[in-house]
Amino acid sequence: MENASYPAGLCAERSAVAQMIAAGERDPIACAVATGGTKAGSPCGICRQVLREFATDMTVVLVAEDGGRLTQRETTLGKLLPDAFDGSALKKRR
Repeated sequence: MENASYPAGLCAERSAVAQMIAAGERDPIACAVATGGTKAGSPCGICRQVLREFATDMTVVLVAEDGGRLTQRETTLGKLLPDAFDGSALKKRR
């Protein structure tokens, strides 16, 4: 849900993760991002981190539509967010 006040908005990727969790799922297998224009957009940094909380790595498909012409490329979450922070850093040592 995009919003003119950026901090109050909720990107589509995070909305999808919220719906996934609400439906009782925890393991996403892929993410697709579709944008208008000549160059496909990719998930923002916050979305990349949220996706990383639920998937170590997965396919990310980036699609752009410009006047009926589609361009597409695939990448991975690992390439978009190398050396990601994950919950293992929060575990207490015994």
